[in-house]
Amino acid sequence: MHHAPAGHGPLEVILTGGTRTPSDALVGPVAETALAGLRVDRAFLGVHGLDAEGITTPNLAEAATDRALAACATTTTVLADHTKWGVVGLARILPLDEVDVLLTDAQLPPGPARR
Repeated sequence: MHHAPAGHGPLEVILTGGTRTPSDALVGPVAETALAGLRVDRAFLGVHGLDAEGITTPNLAEAATDRALAACATTTTVLADHTKWGVVGLARILPLDEVDVLLTDAQLPPGPARR
């Protein structure tokens, strides 16, 4: 059993439902509807690519579900190492200025992501 920090109840895992992608994400209208009814402190998004314009993925359904997750979160954190910089997928998730925290490695090149 997982234990929550002192003063908090037990941790809960909530699955949104939806269609499973090759990367094991749950996406699509079912997942988006479930997310619309939630409020979370922080969303963590792993992404296919990012550049000065924003974060992207090649999967249209995953992009829509990621936008729904970011919309229900107070803070959106993107997890992307330096190899993702300059990679652009077909579907835009969010513009870079809507990302609250970019968590990356020290090899990210200087530029718009380092503000």
